Amino acid sequence: MTFQRPISLLFALLLLPGLACAHSFDPANLETELTGILASGDTLLADIDALTLTPLTLETRLARVEDDLVALRDEIAEQYALVDAAREAGETLSVDADLLALLQNLSAQHAALAQGILGLAEQVATLSATTAGSVITTAAHTILRLSDDIGTMADRILEMADKILVMADNIGIMADRILATQIIQNSNIALVVDATLQSQRNAITLISLLT
Repeated sequence: MTFQRPISLLFALLLLPGLACAHSFDPANLETELTGILASGDTLLADIDALTLTPLTLETRLARVEDDLVALRDEIAEQYALVDAAREAGETLSVDADLLALLQNLSAQHAALAQGILGLAEQVATLSATTAGSVITTAAHTILRLSDDIGTMADRILEMADKILVMADNIGIMADRILATQIIQNSNIALVVDATLQSQRNAITLISLLT
């Protein structure tokens, strides 16, 4: 997983000439799609935060979380592909405060999701004393996949934000707001990395003890 993105991107973008485009990219539709992704993520986050695992429900409830997380991952991947295609086609858009807020909120949401998965990893570790080793091992492998998916999703959100800024035709006007958004996104991705790595350490420790 890669989570590096230099804040100097903004200043490089300020030097880019205007991009010509044959077809206009609809920023209103982009905002609608990102709003939908944010809503899906909020639902998943609420479910994770409310989840209490037990020896009897451990496998089924983690499997349900994984299904929902994969669906969210695929939503993000689809929108990322659309943005990437628009950038490759040379399309432009005007970045506004609402779009920047969406990108900022998505990065914050993924930091919260990473913390949620860490909480599940800690529950699995606690249950290891009273649950069959094979069940815990399966759960630990699920935690590894969940944390990996969170990292991938967070990475895609940052990459999509970069591509959107490359397409921006009003970056000079929005420079201060873009810089503030990038600073917050970088802080959020640091939280994702820390929580994801800790979840993976916990899961790997359990697997090594039980196999």
